[in-house]
Amino acid sequence: MYSCNHPNIIRLLEDFETSDEIYLVMELIKGGDLFDYITKHRRFDEPASALMIKDVSEALLYLHTKSIVHRDLKPENLLVMQKRDGRITIKLTDFGLAMHAKAPIKTVCGTPT
Repeated sequence: MYSCNHPNIIRLLEDFETSDEIYLVMELIKGGDLFDYITKHRRFDEPASALMIKDVSEALLYLHTKSIVHRDLKPENLLVMQKRDGRITIKLTDFGLAMHAKAPIKTVCGTPT
């Protein structure tokens, strides 16, 4: 995660480890996740929707150029950050299932629906 430096990917600031736990300190995003944002706002105009898709696409493209596969893409793993001008930016988070893909991946994973 330290090697990922992209405006649409959550930043890992520090990590700590004890004998029992691993702690990750990440940047604070106050807007909540995209699932809750969609539930609250219900509708989005086309330009706002296009910008959200663009943010997610750029994050995935960046990861794929580093041979990283997220493997758990869903609205709950997309954080909404409100900018000062009122626009929102999407940040990809939760890399618990992510892996470096050196060959085709044949495992099925993700959150059951």
